Amino acid sequence: MTTGGDIQAATRPATPDPETRRLEVLVGRWSSTGRTVPGPAEPAITITGTDTYEWLAGGFFLVHRVDVRMGGEQVEVLELIGPHDPADHSYPMRSFDNQGNFTTMTARVRDDGVWTFTGPWSGQPSPSARTAPP
Repeated sequence: MTTGGDIQAATRPATPDPETRRLEVLVGRWSSTGRTVPGPAEPAITITGTDTYEWLAGGFFLVHRVDVRMGGEQVEVLELIGPHDPADHSYPMRSFDNQGNFTTMTARVRDDGVWTFTGPWSGQPSPSARTAPP
């Protein structure tokens, strides 16, 4: 008897798409400081804390752990990034936070090294897109 998971595992490549390795630039522990972009009905919120990125065994996914204060609120997030989607040259991002929120976003990197993250950020006042310099 074969389950859907077994069929997917049999067709998945043994090694990640080489484009997934572009996520390597994020690996490490980062001090995070910034603020959200204010909206028409929302003020900017200060963010301070740490972000840690590490590869999940196998190299298909990058694990991102967030531990920040957003305004007066502590926010912890676990996010999986990847694998690279060759159909639209993107990296799916799935995050889960300590307030029960689940969000799916998409990351893309331009040839000049600029990353763009798009998608809804439910549970947090924030923009629908953000950009990180190379």
